[in-house]
Amino acid sequence: MQFLPVCLSQNGSDGDTAQSKEYAGIYDAYKEETGEFQKEDEFKAKIRKRILELQKEKSISNYRIYTDLGLNPGNVNSFLKNGDYRKLSLNIVRRIWKYVERI
Repeated sequence: MQFLPVCLSQNGSDGDTAQSKEYAGIYDAYKEETGEFQKEDEFKAKIRKRILELQKEKSISNYRIYTDLGLNPGNVNSFLKNGDYRKLSLNIVRRIWKYVERI
């Protein structure tokens, strides 16, 4: 089973074909079954906590984050204000974290 996530993530990376969407759906089902989504959400929660601390220390608004990074305002606000971890990918969360640390 270890091969499954590597195979699907590599094949589903282009996002343009119906086949890649199918692979993404299969990979999501795999992640749900193995508890990977829960682990990912726990990690996002830790990063979110740090982002919020840095925002408060440095007086950085959500508006500045999503405009400077070119992100969807609704998804960023939902993640930062309400803790909706499914709105942003782990890569986007890391990108926000690095940005807020850098400022």
